[in-house]
Amino acid sequence: MNIYDDRTYEKLAKEGGPLPVEIDDHKGYQEVERRLSALRLPRSVSIKADSPVKVYYLFQVKPRPEALWEMAA
Repeated sequence: MNIYDDRTYEKLAKEGGPLPVEIDDHKGYQEVERRLSALRLPRSVSIKADSPVKVYYLFQVKPRPEALWEMAA
């Protein structure tokens, strides 16, 4: 999923789901946080590691389909 693509957030608003962001991508983290906040999508954030070198923030987003109407406005 591309964190800079509007379709990513449309899908999350409809279906919810995970959205990983690399731990050292501070700009990406801020972008995701800004967009999820603007849509008022409920979420939790945790830190996950698949290996010692692959560490990321995992946004677990809950669906909120009515947010799509706000995106269109």
